Amino acid sequence: MGRKTRLPEQQRRTLWEIFSRVRSGLQARNLITKAYMFGRLASHLNDSEQRPFDYVVVDEAQDISVAQLRFLAALGGNRPDSMFFAGDLGQRIFQQPFSWKALGIDIRGRSSTLRINYRTSHQIRTQADRLLDPEVSDVDGNTEEQRGTVSVFNGAEPVIRVSDSPEDEIILFRAIDITTPPPPPPTMSNR
Repeated sequence: MGRKTRLPEQQRRTLWEIFSRVRSGLQARNLITKAYMFGRLASHLNDSEQRPFDYVVVDEAQDISVAQLRFLAALGGNRPDSMFFAGDLGQRIFQQPFSWKALGIDIRGRSSTLRINYRTSHQIRTQADRLLDPEVSDVDGNTEEQRGTVSVFNGAEPVIRVSDSPEDEIILFRAIDITTPPPPPPTMSNR
């Protein structure tokens, strides 16, 4: 469920056989997955009244998995203002979208969008903005406007090359001069 495309019964049977073998193999070697570990930690915290930390700061929050967010929700323990998340909806490329609210973290009406970009040149940010929709949203209805962000430094214009095959892409990549060092990062005085 939740993988966008419903699998036929035979494929589901095959996948469940694989999952069962992996689980049995992990158990035989006394190993667990990261998701299982975060689930166990969340259960432990939910069963306890004490929290190991008063406050939690999470960076790159767009890359959090379901199991990690359940753990963080348990770590926060529904205490007001105990958690701070920094993330960028436009950078969410690794995870399938899921509801933070359903997992115990409701940031609706409590988030802000930062508009000054200190780590990406104006040229690269402008090119990347062409690939994104003007507004990015998540499944809980949080939206982030892409326009209005400014970069504080300039850099080289990005070079876009298109290839017709993986082999052509390899040839193009090998032709790139990687021996020329990139320009130095901006200093505080020119930010």
